Amino acid sequence: MSSLRSSFSFYLISSILCPFILAQNVEWNSPDGGNLKLWGQGDKLNWGDQNPADVIQRVLEKCGTGPTCRSDDYSWDTQVVVNGKNQRRKLVVTVTQSSFDEALPEANSNTMLQSLQKLLTSDPWTTSSRQHWDGDTEQASCPSAASSYCWIPNKDEGDLDQYSAPVALYSEYRIADHAQVSNVRLEFKTETLDPSPWTCENVVEKVGTVINAIKEIPGFQLLDLFCAISNIGN
Repeated sequence: MSSLRSSFSFYLISSILCPFILAQNVEWNSPDGGNLKLWGQGDKLNWGDQNPADVIQRVLEKCGTGPTCRSDDYSWDTQVVVNGKNQRRKLVVTVTQSSFDEALPEANSNTMLQSLQKLLTSDPWTTSSRQHWDGDTEQASCPSAASSYCWIPNKDEGDLDQYSAPVALYSEYRIADHAQVSNVRLEFKTETLDPSPWTCENVVEKVGTVINAIKEIPGFQLLDLFCAISNIGN
């Protein structure tokens, strides 16, 4: 039922939004039609211990259910395991574009962000692994009453879930014979960390999970799923 081909129209959208994308893309089109296009950047970022679906939920709560979602940056602390060490970084979410047509009440800021949340909860868009970290910390304490203050090395270690997901997502809702669209675009970055290339493997093979997830949003049906591969890391 699924097809794998290039689509100039949707590639044009993604090229405008992210001009450094190359023409190496993976796309699935519904043979049954639909009204929702989802786009993901083919580079993944370490989100640390912040579950991407939970992050989108926080953005959703900030945007509310109004006709627009203010273009702004939102940030949260995240713990990232780098070279076996636990480091605290800032995870920044940027709403770079949003347009919600009041004539399409079903496609408001809430439901559009829900569509991106559904995408991120679908395999293979978000992956996770549990990673061990260790490090030496120091605490102010003394075993001897002869000294009132000293430093004692203290071994500290643990395990953290680490999440990996695309650096940018785009959702567009359009119905036939209607000139306007509702759309929202989000970008993500983890402080001082660079994304890793992802070749969008298994996006088409596992599209069924996205289709079923989108059906949970009243009035939504997946029309197009697009994964754009950039030249980062090549």
